[in-house]
Amino acid sequence: MDQKRLVVGLLVALVFGLVAARYVYIQLRNAKLAAGQNRVVTGRIVVASKPVMLGERLTTADLREIPWPDASRPTGSFGRVEDCLDRALITPVVENELILG
Repeated sequence: MDQKRLVVGLLVALVFGLVAARYVYIQLRNAKLAAGQNRVVTGRIVVASKPVMLGERLTTADLREIPWPDASRPTGSFGRVEDCLDRALITPVVENELILG
């Protein structure tokens, strides 16, 4: 009688484990599919590559481009280093600060 209860208990545990594993598998697959549909479109934005002082003219050594979500691009920002070259700064900037026009 005790062996019969043990076998039934093990079978119930096995079935429960398989159902739980299948549920987790489906949830992970759905999360992966949802993540693929919600991709963020990114572009490029220009930031300072080092601290630059007030009045200095920008050179390629002062600037670099980083990825940035297009949906949250700040007004007046630049997408290419070439658009910022030879502009004088009206305020000092620190490393990684956005260059705004």
